[in-house]
Amino acid sequence: PLLSSHSQLTAAVTMPSKTKHVHKAKWQDDILGISVLMLLYCLQGIPLGLIFGSLPFVMAERLSYTDQATFSLAAYPFSLKLLWSPIVDAVYLPQFGRRKSWIFPLQILMGVTMIFISYHFDDWSGVTGNGVVNIWSLTVWMFLLIFFTATQDIAVDGWALTILSVGNRELQAMCQTIGQTFGYALGFPVFLALNSPEICTKWFGSEKELITPSSFLMLCGTVVLVTNVLVTV
Repeated sequence: PLLSSHSQLTAAVTMPSKTKHVHKAKWQDDILGISVLMLLYCLQGIPLGLIFGSLPFVMAERLSYTDQATFSLAAYPFSLKLLWSPIVDAVYLPQFGRRKSWIFPLQILMGVTMIFISYHFDDWSGVTGNGVVNIWSLTVWMFLLIFFTATQDIAVDGWALTILSVGNRELQAMCQTIGQTFGYALGFPVFLALNSPEICTKWFGSEKELITPSSFLMLCGTVVLVTNVLVTV
């Protein structure tokens, strides 16, 4: 038995090992998945840019400090999304898949909410009517928009593990950073530039702003709904 064990050990040492070839994934292999992720993350960044930057700035003259503090509540869902992320991961419809069961309806809710707010923004923000700001209506609907956006972000984070190959899964963080940063820029500095009569007159030859909060929300809501059809179907 000792000789047999020694023979087996010698054979194991001298036998050439069979190494399994591991394919090194290139980012070009997942260009479609990377593009889809960046687009979805970009759509998430637009409401964040509006909530954290543009809208408080545009309405600053009509908002008291109390109103500004109240409106800041609308951004809370994105910071608290960890609380309901297990539900998003566990509850789904098998016929649609674990992630699309959430992404498709949430994109619809995001788009519809943006369009609904666009119809009422001037009234709620005091632009029209008697100039009184209905801060609670504006905050509640913006809160819902950010809640839908945060929940969609949870589902997209999980979907990235499916549409990206194993070797490229680390690119999900890059897609999120670039996508949300670009969307945030569209909703904040780009929007403010196009909403400024001075900038539009100097650079575009327009006598007034090219876009208003209402028209921007309408445009973004429409883009979200169209993107939803293209991405999830």
